[in-house]
Amino acid sequence: LNWNKGRTKPSMNSSAKDVKEYIYIDDSDDSNHGDDNDRDDNVDDSKVACEINRGNNDVENYQNNNNTLAQDLPLIQYLQMTTKSITDTKIINKNNTEKNIPVSKSPSPTLSSMNESKKSDVTSITTVSRSQSKKRKAESKKNNGMLDKYKNDIIPPRSKKSYLQDNTINTWHICDSSLQMKRVKRVCVNDQNTKEVVTEMRRNGEPVVLVGHQGWVNFAKPWFKEFVDDDIDIDLDDSCYKMGIDVDKMLEHVGDEYVPVAVKNYDESNPIPNKIKVSTFLRKHWNQDGASNNNENVDSDTYYLHQWQFPLSKTAGKKLCRKCEPLPGGIFGEDMLKYHIGNEMPHCKDDNPFQYIFMGNKGSMSKLHKDPGGLAITISTITGKKECILVHRDDGHVCFYDLDATLENPDLNKYPLMSQARIWKTTLKPGEILVLPQGTYHQCRNLTPCLSYSRFVLDTVNLLPFYQSMVAEDSTEIPHEVILWNCATELWRKVHGFSASVRRSISQGKKYPSVNQGITHAVEALRMLRYIFREMANEQSKSISREKGRKEDFAKRKQDFDDIIKDIDDTFEKLRYCRVSSLE
Repeated sequence: LNWNKGRTKPSMNSSAKDVKEYIYIDDSDDSNHGDDNDRDDNVDDSKVACEINRGNNDVENYQNNNNTLAQDLPLIQYLQMTTKSITDTKIINKNNTEKNIPVSKSPSPTLSSMNESKKSDVTSITTVSRSQSKKRKAESKKNNGMLDKYKNDIIPPRSKKSYLQDNTINTWHICDSSLQMKRVKRVCVNDQNTKEVVTEMRRNGEPVVLVGHQGWVNFAKPWFKEFVDDDIDIDLDDSCYKMGIDVDKMLEHVGDEYVPVAVKNYDESNPIPNKIKVSTFLRKHWNQDGASNNNENVDSDTYYLHQWQFPLSKTAGKKLCRKCEPLPGGIFGEDMLKYHIGNEMPHCKDDNPFQYIFMGNKGSMSKLHKDPGGLAITISTITGKKECILVHRDDGHVCFYDLDATLENPDLNKYPLMSQARIWKTTLKPGEILVLPQGTYHQCRNLTPCLSYSRFVLDTVNLLPFYQSMVAEDSTEIPHEVILWNCATELWRKVHGFSASVRRSISQGKKYPSVNQGITHAVEALRMLRYIFREMANEQSKSISREKGRKEDFAKRKQDFDDIIKDIDDTFEKLRYCRVSSLE
C-alpha cells in the first residue's frame, strides 16, 4: 500500500458513525506520480477505488488498543500492519462491476474488537471462524512482543561518538567562525536606470560602486607624473595605479599645506593627534613603491594622512575646489552642502566643503566605525587599491555589540549575533566610486600605498536622516540647522531668479528659458525643505508652551521659519502663473 498516494475522504452520505475511506491504488511507477490535488480529482484508468466502511466506534477502539504501536513504529509500517487484517475486499473497477480479491490475513485488533451491532456496517470483510480468530489473537500477542525488535530494525541505536563522526554533520561547519560577506554591486553611471537603482539602494542601506565616470577627481591632475591637459577630465583606471603620482609636482602644488595625520593603530575616538606639512609627510612617511624602504630618512609605518578637509584652507581651496565633475543623470540630487559656506569663504563658494583626502602606505587602515550626522559618503581611490568592509547601518550597533566585536578575529561564540549581520566586502581601484548610505559602518585598509578621496553627500534621499541627526544632536561638529537654512535661502534665490526671467520673457513676448536639470533639482529640494521647516516651526510652537522663560526666543525662531515658508510658497505660485508645467 503506497501511503503517499492514499487519500481519505468522508462520504457524501456518511453520518458521524459511518465513515468511508477511499484509497486510490496506482500501479504506475512511483517516480512519475503527479500533484496530490490532481490525483484526487482525476483518477487514472489504472487506478481503482477500494471502499471500506468503518463504524466510528471501531476507529476509536483501534486507536486506544494500538496507541503503543502507533508511537513506536514509523507511519508506513504502522499502516501496513493494520491493513493486513483485511481478508477480502470488494474492488470496484472502472466498469462499476464488483470483484472479490484475496488479501493478506494478518491479525487486526480493530476487526477482532468490533461490536456485533456494528458488524453489519462493514460490508468489505468476510466472516471469520473461531479457530481463525484464536490464531490471529496469538499472532497479535507475538507481534506486540516484537516491538523492541522493530525499533532496532528501523532506528538503530547510535552513540554520541558516532554522531560526532558522521561525515554529513561535519560538512555543515556548525562552529565555523568565519563571517559571510557579500559582494558590493557595481553599476555603470551611463546606464539608463542608474539613478533609480542607486536611490533605492541608498534608501535600503545597501552600498553600491559606481563605474565609468570621468572627472570625479580632476583636482589631482597636477600631481601625476605624465602631463595632463587641464581641459581634459582624468579617466582613472589601473594605469593611474601603475603610473603613480609625481611627488615633486605634489610638493610644488600643495607642499606647504598643514594636514592632519594619525598614528598607526590610532584610537577612533581621537584619530587626529597632530598636524604636519604635506612636504614632511611625503618625504618622511610616504613609500609609493610599496617595497621595503632602505632609506633611513623615511618611516613608512608611522603616520597616515587622515581626513584632510582641503576646502577649509584658503590656499588649497583655490587650487582644488570646484574641479570635480558631478555624476551624470542626476544620480545624486541637488547637492545641499555646497551652499553651506556662502560668502564667508569665496575660494570654495558653490562647492561642497566636506571633501577629504586620505594618504597612507600599505597596511594603513581605519577600524570599523560609522560617521554620524546623517550624511552619505563617497570613497574613491586616486592611486592604489583599498579594501573596504561594510556593515549595514542597522546591524553594527547590535550585531557588533557596540563595536566591542572586531572583524579581524571574529569570535562567534562570544559574539554570536555577528553571524546575523549584513556585511559587504569590496576592493576599490582607480575609476570606481563607492557610495555608502548614511550611517553605514565601514572599515578601510590600504592594500597598496594609496591616495584616496572622500566626499559627504546630502540630497533629498537622506534629508530626513539629516534632520533626525540634528534633533538627536549626535554630531555637534556639523551645523545642521545652518546648512538647512543656507541651502533653502540659496535655492529660493535660484528658483526665484528663474521665475523672474520667465515672467520678463513672457511680458516681452519672447520665448522663456527652458527648464534644465539644475532648476528641476532645485525645486525638488526646496519642496522637501519646506516640509522640514514646517516641522521645525511646529516644534518651536511646542517649546513656547513648555518653556515659558524662553517664550520670546522660540517665538522669533518660529517667525523666521514661517517667513521662509511663505517666500517658498510665493515663488512656487509665480512658477505656476508662468505655466512651467514640468515643475508642477
